[in-house]
Amino acid sequence: MTLRHVHLPKLVEMGVVELDGETVTSAIKTEELARYCRIASQEGTASETEPTISNGDELPERNPPGDE
Repeated sequence: MTLRHVHLPKLVEMGVVELDGETVTSAIKTEELARYCRIASQEGTASETEPTISNGDELPERNPPGDE
């Protein structure tokens, strides 16, 4: 209930997701979403600065592990 009535509307308002009836889709690029998740999982460390939403142009290209 809380997800549907509290969290999803906030995420839609911030432009993170799009809600179409019962379908929720990401409104930001997968790479950028992965960056946010990585930063959130490192809470309390100073390894990265607070993220900002961008079009992703400034993000460096990264090769997946083992793809060297």
